[in-house]
Amino acid sequence: MRSSLSHILIQIEQNLKNYFSPLEIQSIKKHIIEAILDIPFHKVFIEPNSEVSPEIAGRISKIVTNLINGIPLQYATGIAFFCDLKLKVNPSVLIPRPETEELIYIITKRNHLKSPKILDIATGSGCIAIALAKQIGNSAVTALDISKEALETATENAKIHGVNINFRKLDILDNFTPEANQFDIVVSNPPYVRKSEKQYMAENVLKHEPHIALFVPDEQPLFFYDAIAHKALRWLKPKGMLYMEINEALGNQVKKLLSDTGYIDIEIYDDFRGKPRFAVANKP
Repeated sequence: MRSSLSHILIQIEQNLKNYFSPLEIQSIKKHIIEAILDIPFHKVFIEPNSEVSPEIAGRISKIVTNLINGIPLQYATGIAFFCDLKLKVNPSVLIPRPETEELIYIITKRNHLKSPKILDIATGSGCIAIALAKQIGNSAVTALDISKEALETATENAKIHGVNINFRKLDILDNFTPEANQFDIVVSNPPYVRKSEKQYMAENVLKHEPHIALFVPDEQPLFFYDAIAHKALRWLKPKGMLYMEINEALGNQVKKLLSDTGYIDIEIYDDFRGKPRFAVANKP
């Protein structure tokens, strides 16, 4: 038996109404339609009687069950949207956040090089590397991650979007000396949530997203930033730029760390919620 688009939406709403707010359900419906049916959400209002195959209807039903069981929407569908990109995600990678889209905007707005060499540290799903490769068409992008599974996901996403990225398995905390003057831009969204901040996080994030990509010790909240800052200072060409997403509570500490490491023209940018979220610095 085939279902129509309108019937699918009614079923989603009825099944989720005791678990999510009306606003959340509207957002869920939009995500499911665009992720699974691969059509713009407005099409459901233009063609409400369009048929949905039993296979797709069954898949959507399973997604709804998973949502009720607390699985994040992007993991339930296997899809996240980031900078107009449709990306595959799974529990080996963090779900890309809307704040991080602002980091892409900052980088592309400030970049004046036609063919920059870009390094993305802790790439996860590849969202930053792929978005930059798409938006800065002649760039040469390298992306690093410690997780083999994350790199497999990122590689698949890069292939889907037709961008050539050099993915490498590397632990930024390892004791190594980078080759000097390789990149014009280094960018990273490393783990920055202090373990004491777990109490403020949603339960489905704590249960399902990879803790290795989220948390840092309270007593050393900036150890990733310290490693990245020192290695990036060597990786970057003179006048190269370092961009990092940061913990909103640690902006001043990050700024001091970058200054002590030798960077100049350090700026902290707020995200769309008015929280200090991005650090930008120049190599002299």
